Amino acid sequence: METTTLAKENTTRLLHRAAALGYRIDCINPHGACPITCTPVAECTPAVSYTPETGWVCHTASNEQVTVSELERIAEGYQRAAALITAFEAATDLAPYTRP
Repeated sequence: METTTLAKENTTRLLHRAAALGYRIDCINPHGACPITCTPVAECTPAVSYTPETGWVCHTASNEQVTVSELERIAEGYQRAAALITAFEAATDLAPYTRP
């Protein structure tokens, strides 16, 4: 199956959006059970993952004590995770991708 120019452009946009939010996309398999895998690379950025049963989810931290400034950074991380999940859910017509 040939990858269209639109799919390549959509994939490039999604890679850049993920990077701007503090994530590295490791793999895009549009027809796989887990369409996208990614790794958080920015500080206080939670992991996100996908399963067919739950869809996209954000992993939460353990019950630990944090300062107000740490809490603010954690909250910003969760906002980035939510924005990434929104971008993943809206993404259509993606090209296969594997991080080199």
